[in-house]
Amino acid sequence: MRLASTLVLVVVVLGLGQLLLQGMLVLAVALRAGATGESTSDAIRVVTTEPLALGVAQLIGLGAVIFLGWRVLHPERPLSDAVGLPPGAIVSWRALALSFVAGLALQLPLVELMNGLADLLPSLARDPVRDELIRAAVRIDGPVRAFSVPFAVVLVPAVTEELLFRGIVLGRLRELTSLPAAVVLVALLFGAFHLEPLAFVYATLAGLVLGTLTAHAP
Repeated sequence: MRLASTLVLVVVVLGLGQLLLQGMLVLAVALRAGATGESTSDAIRVVTTEPLALGVAQLIGLGAVIFLGWRVLHPERPLSDAVGLPPGAIVSWRALALSFVAGLALQLPLVELMNGLADLLPSLARDPVRDELIRAAVRIDGPVRAFSVPFAVVLVPAVTEELLFRGIVLGRLRELTSLPAAVVLVALLFGAFHLEPLAFVYATLAGLVLGTLTAHAP
């Protein structure tokens, strides 16, 4: 399979992933409105600020995309190998702790970079209404949300996005082009998957770092 045709397949798979994610949220809104009699706008606010609903939607949606990407891009390999986890691989608690610290260290400068870009280019600034919904979604104001917020904001995105982008997609592209080119392409795809202009910058830079670390992992 040539690089150009593979990239087309990757874009199609990721596009289907976004449609599935949005479709899951629309379904959740419809079910909420039908069950409670709330208006559509009220149901949207509840669903988009409920971390458990968001986490489950992403888990199902990206889980399906990971499966589809595996069958399309790595049909000859077992799933564990396609996502970069050979059978029997064990991740130590020390490695998980170091990954968490590294993620925090990466988060802070990237957030500051986004804030600086928003100040320099106001047209790229995030929608304040959307920012308010995000703040409501990540608010921890009770024991249930103390678990559901980390589940939706940290665990699900980290696992699903890394298995998809740095596992399935990077694993395929590095077979068709040079390793640096594959890392850059996956980072750009990762940025585009986040849709918003500032998120594109943020995610692309993060993708370059994460892709480089993945490519040089033992």
